[in-house]
Amino acid sequence: MTSRTSNGPIHFTGSLAQGRSELNTSNGSLVVTLPANAQFVVDADTSNAKISSDFAVTAQDFSDNHLSGTVGNDPGTMLEVHTSNGLIEIRQGR
Repeated sequence: MTSRTSNGPIHFTGSLAQGRSELNTSNGSLVVTLPANAQFVVDADTSNAKISSDFAVTAQDFSDNHLSGTVGNDPGTMLEVHTSNGLIEIRQGR
């Protein structure tokens, strides 16, 4: 899955397909809501806001505006999330 926009938020709710999923915006927030049992590798960055995750991420790199790591024991999915001017939230669904 790939989703891109220049000026606006992206909200995704659902399951990720195997392989790589990419969400990009230049001027907007990114909110990703995944099932609580999701397993994935995450690479997220923003320039002018913060990143938050409801998932326990085994972080390789973590700061206010960059998160790189793994959720779960056997991820078959790569989630790439990038914005310049907006927050990033990775949420657990119900």
